Amino acid sequence: MVAFCYFIALAYNLKNIGKLTDVIIYIDDPISSLDSNNIFYIYSLIENIICKEKAYKQLFISTHNLEFFKYLRKLTIPKKRTHIKSCNDPSCTSTKKNDNEDLSFYLINKENNISKLDILPNYLRKYNTEFNYLFSQIWNCAHAETELGPDQIYNFSNNMRKFFEVYTYFKYPSDQDKSVFREKFFDSENNLNHFKLVDRIANEYSHADEIFDRTMRPISSQEMITAAKFILDRLKANDVTQYDALVQSTKDIREEN
Repeated sequence: MVAFCYFIALAYNLKNIGKLTDVIIYIDDPISSLDSNNIFYIYSLIENIICKEKAYKQLFISTHNLEFFKYLRKLTIPKKRTHIKSCNDPSCTSTKKNDNEDLSFYLINKENNISKLDILPNYLRKYNTEFNYLFSQIWNCAHAETELGPDQIYNFSNNMRKFFEVYTYFKYPSDQDKSVFREKFFDSENNLNHFKLVDRIANEYSHADEIFDRTMRPISSQEMITAAKFILDRLKANDVTQYDALVQSTKDIREEN
């Protein structure tokens, strides 16, 4: 936080003497777990000192924090003026001005210890919460045509647990033990084996600080896929309208695959 404030002060001084417009700025993840209460404050500094008057030559911002990313999407975006045809006739030569937002969104993906930049999926760009994103990760596992990669295996339990924390909070707004609602959602009496598998993954493999030896020996890729398919089946059985909306909101995953 101190380093970021120093950077902002430096940017403010350069802006006042008219030199910030010659600078390419890269802000690398200014949010840490210790700064969660300052997310809006940091966004406001970037907006008012750097973005509002486009006081830069080029700007890059990276983050792993979805809440901060929500605010980044609200930053003032410069317009890129182009000219497009004003009619559909092939012989038409008339043009009109068209102002497009001059920005791009990317996602850093890691495969086989190699990081690469991919175009950010629409479900991350359009939606303000990570609920859609977490659903997409479960859907991706359920529809995997090959063995899951190491990153998918290690992330699946956390993604699943966080998804159901949000899901049960809104579907069952009660102070009763949430495990009761999970059993009801999964119809545990008629799906006992599948329910035990999902419950084991959520409770044992997403808490490395409590059960270290089990996280060092993760369950198989096929068990992850089986659990993911069962989750999707239960989501659809409980509320097909919501399920269809979640599938629609993450359709670009299927288009990419």
